[in-house]
Amino acid sequence: MNTKQELRNHWLEKRSKLSEPQKNNYSHQIQELLFIEFPIQKAEQVHVFLPVLEKGEVRTWSMIQYIFEKFEQVNVCAPRIADAKNRIMESVSIERHTSYSKNKWGIDEPAIGAIIQPETIDVILIPLLVFDTKGQRLGYGGGFYDRYLPKCTKASKIGLSFFDPIDEIPELNAFDMPMDFCVTPNQVYKF
Repeated sequence: MNTKQELRNHWLEKRSKLSEPQKNNYSHQIQELLFIEFPIQKAEQVHVFLPVLEKGEVRTWSMIQYIFEKFEQVNVCAPRIADAKNRIMESVSIERHTSYSKNKWGIDEPAIGAIIQPETIDVILIPLLVFDTKGQRLGYGGGFYDRYLPKCTKASKIGLSFFDPIDEIPELNAFDMPMDFCVTPNQVYKF
């Protein structure tokens, strides 16, 4: 596959073929590894993407619940689109009782909450379709995370993936921001 779009189509299809029990099981394995390998309890601010279940993304709601239950001192925040035209997102503090609304892409976003400055985020969990051995990720092509990640100057940038890496993501550009780590069901990759 020579283009990002070909890769997107391939990995969206591959992910869609996973059964619900497989996605739930893989998500649980990713969660276990995440909390074993990373000292989340020492973080002050943890940004967690909210999964689009229709697209088969890693189920992060249980990770959020785990932080709420086990690490009450950790503030959890989630993405919200601030400016769709310019592809700008912000991170908004969430709590157990936070209400959510769907944006124009069908993604849950916090309806209310304090905006968290990106330079204060300690850990950011990043959605992706596939990643490569150098830590580059392929998302849906919107560029929201690629524009946001450079502002997260002290954060550990951690992708979550059902699948192991491929050799290389093609067509990289100046906006493509590599991850520091990626957690799969069986392994943590460090870049």
